[in-house]
Amino acid sequence: AEGTAGAPKDITNLTRPYAGQVDGTKSYYTRGSLTPGASYQVSLSNLTETARVGVYSDNSFSSSTASSTADNNVTSIVGTADGSGILYLAADGSQTYSTGSGAFFDIDVRPAPQSEGSIAAPVAITLQTPYAGQKAYNGTSDSYYKVSGLVPFSSHRVTLRNRSMTASITVYDSPDFTHQLCYGSSGDYRTGCAAAANYNGDMYIEVGDTGGFYSLYVP
Repeated sequence: AEGTAGAPKDITNLTRPYAGQVDGTKSYYTRGSLTPGASYQVSLSNLTETARVGVYSDNSFSSSTASSTADNNVTSIVGTADGSGILYLAADGSQTYSTGSGAFFDIDVRPAPQSEGSIAAPVAITLQTPYAGQKAYNGTSDSYYKVSGLVPFSSHRVTLRNRSMTASITVYDSPDFTHQLCYGSSGDYRTGCAAAANYNGDMYIEVGDTGGFYSLYVP
């Protein structure tokens, strides 16, 4: 484990994301130089075992304000920086499949994501060019995209890569996002599904589930 509740590891000026680790207990971190009162997404990605991350309201780590679900790939939560622009974070390795084995991970802090696009005005993305997308947290609208210029009826596997979230992806061939072609949910590094472009060479893509960041790619 890294840091303690009394002396957490400061990751403010270290490489982002920070390569962290935890045993079967908790690792403690602080992240400063943030905007006081602003919301930030805290994520653990590239996990080697099951873990979760929690945000605390004070430097004694006595009161948790948010905690992510346990996952063995990626897990995240949104927390609020305190009046000094600091987040108090703890990676919890107590739920690893092999008791006490711990986990390695990348921990990252970014401004809270926002949903983008809409059914009426999806974001246009480019074929064969990764698009850095985002979706706001639970209880908000999904993000919507459109890719054009495909060969009509050609097949493509649409994927979400480098996720900081649990995600789902749905592909449609209709601009009103009603005629579903395929659906994929997270469970590995690349969430995706395969579908064929419509007769105009278009695809319509909806990203849902929890909130976070990702790279959307249509080959």
